[in-house]
Amino acid sequence: MITKFLRSLFILPLLMVFGMVGASADTSATGNNMTITVPSSATLTARVALAVSIQVQCVAEDSQYTNFFYPVTVFFNTGTTTVLQASGTTVNRARADFGPITCDGTTHTYTAYLAAGTAPFHPGPAAIFASATWFEQFGGCLISDPTNCGFFEFTNSASVQGPITLSP
Repeated sequence: MITKFLRSLFILPLLMVFGMVGASADTSATGNNMTITVPSSATLTARVALAVSIQVQCVAEDSQYTNFFYPVTVFFNTGTTTVLQASGTTVNRARADFGPITCDGTTHTYTAYLAAGTAPFHPGPAAIFASATWFEQFGGCLISDPTNCGFFEFTNSASVQGPITLSP
């Protein structure tokens, strides 16, 4: 009985440390030609607002082999994020958009500012969801086959969900 108690005194803190280390990593997901990363922590402002930095990396389609007769048009290039946190018997929600998304092969950081919805946030665990989409369309003919002409569409998108710790 005493040995079980002593083992629990050693193992429980060890598990807590590993749990905190695991939870401290940012969460990433890769979708269609896009990777999106959300933070593992955010700082509250007066318990009613928070700012989160979301990283997006994507590559535009390679159109060097196309002669354009219709200009490249980016129709939709935005992202959205939501933070959810239990508050008593309800779930507090905050949502914000970010962007415009740039697809040039490098990682870009976007800041989303979220305001508490139904109740104030409190320090502790929460969930974060984020998604981003970049859509372009152009008309052209392939250089290698000038008879192969048409309108081309490309969509890059990704979504991610993970834990986030809110701190005062």
